[in-house]
Amino acid sequence: MRNAVRIILVALFSVSCITGTLLFGQEDIDRYIERGPRFEREGNLDEAVKSYEEVISRDPENVMIRIRLAKILSWQNEFDRARVMLEEVLERVPDSEEALFRKAQIKSWKGEYEESIELYRRFLDLKKNYPNGMFGLARVLFWSGRYDEAIQYFEKALSSDADEVEVRIELGKVYLASNDRKKAKEEFEKVLAMDPKNRELEYMEHNDLFIKAVYGGDVETRDPVRRVFDFATGISVSLTDQIETSLSFAWVETLYGRSSEISWSS
Repeated sequence: MRNAVRIILVALFSVSCITGTLLFGQEDIDRYIERGPRFEREGNLDEAVKSYEEVISRDPENVMIRIRLAKILSWQNEFDRARVMLEEVLERVPDSEEALFRKAQIKSWKGEYEESIELYRRFLDLKKNYPNGMFGLARVLFWSGRYDEAIQYFEKALSSDADEVEVRIELGKVYLASNDRKKAKEEFEKVLAMDPKNRELEYMEHNDLFIKAVYGGDVETRDPVRRVFDFATGISVSLTDQIETSLSFAWVETLYGRSSEISWSS
């Protein structure tokens, strides 16, 4: 009898130890999961990466954290690491909507437009009429010179409840690129009617030479933490009058890289 009781007590003690270990491990994982988003909000991306990597080391099958880590890595211009992470997710979950969306973004940022377009289409097959998906696909079509298709998807984004100001600015740019100044002017005027102090269009309000340096939101997300410096110079034009010949240069530096643009219209 004593041996039987001893065996039972040893078994119960072993179970309690195992259970305690498992609970501690899960609590630890949860703590790191909570830290990641907080570090993101604080702009401490290196610590966010460390937190998510710690979660993955303890929970390798955690798809959500892999996607989140890939997003942060892409913000840090570590596109290849982010892509590998997303491909690992898609091997496990081929129809992961967010993994497809993030991978499409990365491909577009790397200038791999055709692959990005294909990924956005796969994403929209799963999540039809998603505003950010429509907008993302439209922008890549625009960047790849497929103006008619870009206009179609910008229009779809508008009907899908996307940010109207942001979409109409991009529509105006497409019309300018395709030399349809009348429609470009219409789109920009709609933007100014909704947002008279729109910073992206303010440099076009005067017919004179301008030089300007401003601090503002990031190109992609409008997050003020991410943009470091924005410089623009050139000859601006009025949106309310006939669009005339203009030459301008813009330079943007963010925490995730630099971009510059020289534009000409006549």
